[in-house]
Amino acid sequence: LRATHSGIMQKINRYITALALGINSGLIYALLGSTLTAYLDDSRISLVTVGFLSLRMMPYSFKLVWSPFVDNLKIKLFQRNFGQRKAWLIISQSVLILCIIFLGSIDVQQHLNIFFCITLIIALMGATSDIALEGYRIELFEKDSAHKGNSFIILGFRVGLFISGSLGLYLAAIYSWQTVFILMGAFLVPSLLVICFSKDNRIVAEEHSALRFRFWIKENFIKAIAILFKRKKIIYIVFLLGFYKVSDAYVDTMLIPFLTQVGFYKVNIATAKMIGIITGILGTFVGVKIIHKVGMMWSLLSAEILAAITNLLFLFLIYFEKNKTLLYVINGAESFFGGIANIVLISYMSSMCNNKKFIASHYALLASFSIVFRVLLSSTSGWLVVEMGWLQFFIISALLSTPSLLCMYFIFFRNKKQIGVI
Repeated sequence: LRATHSGIMQKINRYITALALGINSGLIYALLGSTLTAYLDDSRISLVTVGFLSLRMMPYSFKLVWSPFVDNLKIKLFQRNFGQRKAWLIISQSVLILCIIFLGSIDVQQHLNIFFCITLIIALMGATSDIALEGYRIELFEKDSAHKGNSFIILGFRVGLFISGSLGLYLAAIYSWQTVFILMGAFLVPSLLVICFSKDNRIVAEEHSALRFRFWIKENFIKAIAILFKRKKIIYIVFLLGFYKVSDAYVDTMLIPFLTQVGFYKVNIATAKMIGIITGILGTFVGVKIIHKVGMMWSLLSAEILAAITNLLFLFLIYFEKNKTLLYVINGAESFFGGIANIVLISYMSSMCNNKKFIASHYALLASFSIVFRVLLSSTSGWLVVEMGWLQFFIISALLSTPSLLCMYFIFFRNKKQIGVI
């Protein structure tokens, strides 16, 4: 009975840890995305500049550069048997809290360059935290329970999106933005405490730090890339990940300015985001069922098509301005299918991380491929709106998913004897 009870408690602790990791990851990601976009829009920053400033997300695109350090470099501030993942998480999350609180004291109109630099540091620490998070997640759950672990991470991620997305906008309608940023920093603390007391079995021997730097880089960085790129059809996989859900990212960059221009208030947008978070969570669990039911290949294909199509629904808001019910329905549908696409994408990338030494490095590499195209393309979104208008913007954004669909054809369908890489 004691063994059974201990096993149950270990499972519960794993799921609580996964939830906490997801909350902090989602909070930072939404803060850098929609919340800061709303702040810039409130500060009367031009659409072209708002689009360009989306480059603050660039550190998420290059996690692969320092992921080997997070995987194998020991932080000596902690005791010898302190978990490797936890050490990096605690350091990065602590810096995040300080930077977010400081962000509220910057006058963005007068010190736009300082604002951009601080957001880059936040993105750098958020990306570092995610590297440790992703390796931790994959090690916490065995292959047969990976989908459940992924769903709890994404559930937490959605809660984090609610805190800094919906709740952040509600608070901004009542309090100053400086107060909002202080509260966002405070919201990171509870999950950070959970991480501090969670179990992390990854212990890196101190001998690693004594290795010659050139040899260390070869073994922990170049080798990780070389192993991953030995996979069949890896070039198609890279472009599939690069353009998968890029249409969503393109729309998200300009969504708040669009909604304010067609007559919605912060409270309306916050409510729409809250509904979107709920439907996104539902989409996550539906996505898990779909993967089990139809397999990875058809899940990837159908989720990408539906995610792109639902972006076109926002066109109705151009002709039915200030229709709150329509806004909630459209945003709910877009988030539902986006939730399905997210869990499918994460499960697809996780399935390719089967080398235990390079789990975090390989996931960071794949995640970087899935983000870099989104960030670079999203920086042009404000320019496209100014030059072509909202109608063409939404149509072009939906078409941006076409390259990923073509890559799926070459990976899965062109040679049926070599269906996929999973």
